[in-house]
Formats: sequence, C-alpha cells, structure tokens
Amino acid sequence: MNGNLLLLTLEMAGDQLGVSAKTVRRLIAAGHLRGTFVGRQVRVRPEDLAEFLASAAAPQSLGSRR
Repeated sequence: MNGNLLLLTLEMAGDQLGVSAKTVRRLIAAGHLRGTFVGRQVRVRPEDLAEFLASAAAPQSLGSRR
C-alpha cells in the first residue's frame, strides 16, 4: 500500500502519542499538529505525526489518557 494513502484516525494518532483522541483534537486546534479533513472528519497523515514528534514544539508531557 502506498504510504501517502494512509490516514490515521484521531484515536490511532492518540495511541501512537499515548494520549486520548480528544487531546489529539486539541493539538490540531492549537496548531501544534496538522490535521487533514476528509469530508467532515479529521485525519492525521503519518508524516505530519512524525514531524510533530520530531519538532522541538512537541510538549514533553502531552497529558494523561482518561
């Protein structure tokens, strides 16, 4: 499968970050993580998640999963 076609749900991105989907949504709203709209749903490209993790802007503590 072509890696460019894979989009992560907020839950999948949260699992990789160790946070909830709600926290991922907050990171996107704050402009820290780029989200992609597919219709009315928000998805995260794996390369955007990797960029977020590599950036110095990534908070040390993203919060706890509830």
